[in-house]
Amino acid sequence: QHMWNMPGVITEASKFFGSGIYAGHYALGAEPWTVFANNYGSDEYLFGMESSATNYPSVNGALASQYKRRFLVAHSPINWRNPFWLADDKRRDPVQMVFTNSGNIFTNKYRDDVGYTDLSPMMRFAEVVLNLAEAYARQGDVTNGLTYLNMVRNRALADPETQAYTASSFADNIELLEAILNERRIELAMEGRRWPDIHRLQACPHFPINGIPGKLANGYTDPANYDLSLGPYTGPYPLAPIPYTDHRFVWPIPQLEINSNPTLAAQQNPGW
Repeated sequence: QHMWNMPGVITEASKFFGSGIYAGHYALGAEPWTVFANNYGSDEYLFGMESSATNYPSVNGALASQYKRRFLVAHSPINWRNPFWLADDKRRDPVQMVFTNSGNIFTNKYRDDVGYTDLSPMMRFAEVVLNLAEAYARQGDVTNGLTYLNMVRNRALADPETQAYTASSFADNIELLEAILNERRIELAMEGRRWPDIHRLQACPHFPINGIPGKLANGYTDPANYDLSLGPYTGPYPLAPIPYTDHRFVWPIPQLEINSNPTLAAQQNPGW
């Protein structure tokens, strides 16, 4: 996917369907929260890192500490007010999926803020399905792109019969692609996928992201920023955007490596 090898994405993701070698081993949970309620102990879970109270070197090390107990990372109002995210979507459920503190909305994907047993997610089946949907859409295949997009989205809809996307929902595969990219932001929110997507979409010919977009701080904001009746969030952005030309997009060669091999000093990445 990051190599823009969409036929390769289709080849690999298709192994989870039909007669593929992984077919039947993985499936989406009945509800959007099934995989989280079971601490990834479901057929939707593919890869993750085991966690426990003794695995973390600091009070902020565990995801449940950052996202729940200490309220350090809230849902972004930018995504919360995403027009592709329906107001009655189950992924807004105030018990299973999110909770509110001081008017700010936090994820409930990481639930054990005492024993810190929530696995750190790396990949689940929903992402595989959305990868496949995106690859088909980029290839111009609206039929398959729509099928796999709806596979993920429909389980979160209050009324799939009336709210599901149909072929007439999109003028072409590019409009479908836009819906898929937004679905990734909704479905995979707070799972560490936004940053890799920002990087790979720098080169997107249809929906490029120039650097790091302006945003709000990770923590508390004005609760009014979550008001869905106001429509899409349009600013202000306290954290200014960072253009792709900024030297910080490429990290420096660590000093430890330079100390071990002084030749690297003259090869340091620009700006560091």
